[in-house]
Amino acid sequence: MDWIGYYFDYARFEAGLSDKRAAWAVRWCQDMASQELILMRELRAGLGRLGFAASVARFLKPFLAPLYAWISMLPEGSCVTPPLMVRLLLSWVSGKVGETPRIPMGLRAASGGERFRADAKAEGDLIVLGGWELYNGEDTRNARWFSVHLGREEIPWAYVRGDPFRFISALELLATLLCIVIFDPQLEQETTCGLRLTASTDNRGNGFALNKLASSKYPLYLVLMELSEQLESRGLILNLAWRPRDENEQADALTNGHYGAFNTARRLPVVWSKVKWLVLPGLLEAAEMLFKETQAKRAKPSAAGPSGPAGGASGHHRKQGKEETLRVRDPW
Repeated sequence: MDWIGYYFDYARFEAGLSDKRAAWAVRWCQDMASQELILMRELRAGLGRLGFAASVARFLKPFLAPLYAWISMLPEGSCVTPPLMVRLLLSWVSGKVGETPRIPMGLRAASGGERFRADAKAEGDLIVLGGWELYNGEDTRNARWFSVHLGREEIPWAYVRGDPFRFISALELLATLLCIVIFDPQLEQETTCGLRLTASTDNRGNGFALNKLASSKYPLYLVLMELSEQLESRGLILNLAWRPRDENEQADALTNGHYGAFNTARRLPVVWSKVKWLVLPGLLEAAEMLFKETQAKRAKPSAAGPSGPAGGASGHHRKQGKEETLRVRDPW
């Protein structure tokens, strides 16, 4: 059944895009990703449709947010060469829609309660991520835990603006993400469609970002993309609760090297090069290039004025005239 643009299958309890609209989205994304020049008016219109689809297919949101941020900097009538990151994101969205045009609806998710507490520390060039598991209650002596030191070799993106503390929100979310990957919670009840967990952090903003499942801030959106994929692959739903720093002392101790409250036999080793990421490796370099390009454009306003192409380097301005809209020319 197709209702107000969404597709509902009451027999299978699924909702999302109809086969026709999913095929359009796949074709459009692939077409945009392959073009040498993209007309911003065309890209805006297509992303509007994808944003509509993401109202149900929420797993698309993390990948669309950076695209919205990029087009917001460019005049509607400009025609530009898309950065590599834009091409990669369009290709990824194409694959996601092609693989999963619809998602299960109306099925019960088992509640797993609070399962992790995490923290991150950035001091000088040093980054420390720590987390512990509350699966057996709040007794830290019985808890599995980790504490890992990172530097430029492991996560170079954290040093793009100099000291990594400038990206502390992304690092805090990375600590939560690492809890999911390292502790690997599993669904224990086969009758449910997922497992709803809660993790605690002392970064209030990350809870809002996870609730929206979208951020246009680099590198936070990269971590959010990876977190979204890791959760989806495990059938997990994560609530990120804010816990004041003075109530998150155990996780804070792990980032400060104070392990006295924990059992060393329960420590899980973290070898960064062997962590099984799903998204990050293929996007890191392209995302850094896009970030630097964006920063340069913001620092140097276009000499062409508000009607000219932003940045001026790779843009072309197409004379406006009567032109059929995407809605008329290519209905979905």
